[in-house]
Amino acid sequence: AASCRGYPFEVDRRFRAGAALAVAAALLLAACARQNAHGVATAAAGGTQSIDIDVVNDAFRPWVIQARLGQPLVVRLHNKGLTAHTFTVFDTGTDVVLARGESRTVTIPSPVQATSFRFVCRFHDAGGMHGGISFGQTGPERLAPP
Repeated sequence: AASCRGYPFEVDRRFRAGAALAVAAALLLAACARQNAHGVATAAAGGTQSIDIDVVNDAFRPWVIQARLGQPLVVRLHNKGLTAHTFTVFDTGTDVVLARGESRTVTIPSPVQATSFRFVCRFHDAGGMHGGISFGQTGPERLAPP
C-alpha cells in the first residue's frame, strides 16, 4: 500500500524549488531591463547621428544617451506606453507630445561645447520619467537628475 508519510515534505521541497526559480527569473528580467538604460547614438550619412527611444508607461528606454559633439542628434521616439507622453528638452526648446502608439522624429542641434541636456515627460516627470543626453561627455554620472 502507498504511504503518505513523506507527502508534505515533498510538496514543500517542490514549492521552494519553484519559488527559487521564480526569483531567479525576476532577477534576470531586471538585469535585462537595465541594459536598456544607456544608449549611444549611431553615426549616419550626412553628418548626423541618431537614436531610437521607446517611451513606455513611466520610462524612456534608453534614458541615458551619449552623442558626439558637432553633429545634430536625430531622435526617433516611439510611444509604446498606455497613455500620452511628452519628450521635452527645455534647454533646446524641444517639446513633442506623443499620443498612445504614435512615433515622431525630432532633431536636437549639437551644442558648441560639451554639455548635457535633461529631457522629461512633462506629464510624468514628478514620477521620475526623465533622462539625459550627453554631447561630447562620457559617463552616465553627468546625467543624473538634480
